[in-house]
Amino acid sequence: MVSLERWPRLARALLSALAGAAYGAAFPHPGWWWLAVPAVAVWIALALSAPRGRIATEGWLAGFVAYGVMLRWFINPIEVYSTLGPVVARASVVMSAAVMGFYTVLLFAALARCSR
Repeated sequence: MVSLERWPRLARALLSALAGAAYGAAFPHPGWWWLAVPAVAVWIALALSAPRGRIATEGWLAGFVAYGVMLRWFINPIEVYSTLGPVVARASVVMSAAVMGFYTVLLFAALARCSR
């Protein structure tokens, strides 16, 4: 088993973002549902091995990327059915993903708290 505790910060951040992208790609389109299982396994491994100061950062990054990928469908309805432009549509997706990323922080914190 690979210990993630000694990995450098950048490698852990990239792994967190990659797991978030894999989780986001699992739902709903392109529908690569099989990516959800390894992504959640990586999230659990990161949460259990994260130092106290980095739990929130890694959790938020994973959630931000996951929700950013999942909410990409939101851009088209904003552009088509409103008078807002494409910049505002994309900014609303980024802001929504940033806020929803805190749900993953709660997941990481709960996992870390249960393991200690």
